[in-house]
Amino acid sequence: MKAPARNGTQSRSATRARAEERLRQYRTGALAPGTADLKRLVHEIEVHQIELEMQNEQLRRTQTELETTRERLALLYDAAPVGYLTIDSGGLVHEANLTAARLLGCPRERLAGQGLFRFIAPESRDTFHFFCQSLAETEDKRTVELRFQRSDRSTFVGWLESHPEPLTVDQPPRFLMALSDITDRIKAQENITQLAAIVESSNDAIISRTLEDVIVSWNPACERILGYSAQEMVGRPFRLLVPPDRQPNLQTIRQRILQGERVEQYETARITKDGRRIAVTTTTSPIKDAQGRVVGISAILRDITDQNWVEAALRQSEAALADFFEQAPLGLLWVSPAGRILRVNQAQLVMLGQTHKHLFGRRRRSSRPRRNWCRFCWSGWPGGKRCKSIWRSSVTATARSGTF
Repeated sequence: MKAPARNGTQSRSATRARAEERLRQYRTGALAPGTADLKRLVHEIEVHQIELEMQNEQLRRTQTELETTRERLALLYDAAPVGYLTIDSGGLVHEANLTAARLLGCPRERLAGQGLFRFIAPESRDTFHFFCQSLAETEDKRTVELRFQRSDRSTFVGWLESHPEPLTVDQPPRFLMALSDITDRIKAQENITQLAAIVESSNDAIISRTLEDVIVSWNPACERILGYSAQEMVGRPFRLLVPPDRQPNLQTIRQRILQGERVEQYETARITKDGRRIAVTTTTSPIKDAQGRVVGISAILRDITDQNWVEAALRQSEAALADFFEQAPLGLLWVSPAGRILRVNQAQLVMLGQTHKHLFGRRRRSSRPRRNWCRFCWSGWPGGKRCKSIWRSSVTATARSGTF
């Protein structure tokens, strides 16, 4: 690119030299007016003049383009989402864009000439001091995280990145700074850390997987419940944990998740590492990205095998008690502390000649003597509390027929 420029310059210089020589000859009489040499000289001068005019026009266009580019770059500089500053080794601000002025809460015309130190929160000033000292020691990029304080006393966490500015003659070293507000990012990281701690310490198994059914996270409770470690299961298909008779449910749940639904707690089964089938309750939710698109599936599992066993044993015990109560040859009453009948077995109904509908919920006002019955009822629950021992007493009661 440079060789043609030198050739053009040499050509113009040679033309100018020939023109000056012809003009000198014309002035000294060596060339007669109207000769061919004179016409040729005039032609060369006119051509050279046209070339100069074209070159001037090209320079004007180039200058206009440069001014337009400069204005565009200045606009981009001011409108950039990152704050840009030029400071010296002492931290004095020489230039700043509008974003930097907005971040620091100071008009740009007042920002130039001030020390950046005054915008540093007290807890970060020592860090900034050592950062400024290190700028002159290396030409590499330097970064630091600082807490900044605006004029209105509000603060933000900023990420400062420095680059040495190219040196010019008789100019002290300056540094180009890029300032970013990372407060939201710090808060997001804290939230992620907190959520990670909750997941790690949860007693429920929490599993996340891709839409292709590949497991990507596995908390410690998964290992306690299902027997597999995270190293064994991350990257493997989730369906390995699902019994064959529950496999069709996976596709149904996946379709609901793709629609953004949350599948609330439901009971199902899973297979452990040692091959046992355990009962679990699970809640399945969609995992969404920043644009709200479903990118994964999260499942929370709780082992209810022992709970189901206890509930089954309790139902069995209640059924046995009910059978004993109903089939006992003795008359049995289940009475509240207030003396209301809650339950009566068949033998007692036969003795009293009554029905469940007639006795249920009633107080024994019709019993004779009433004083003996009430004293018996309340003596079993002194102070309204359940009695911890067996009480024996005699009560006079009257059957419906009046014969008992």
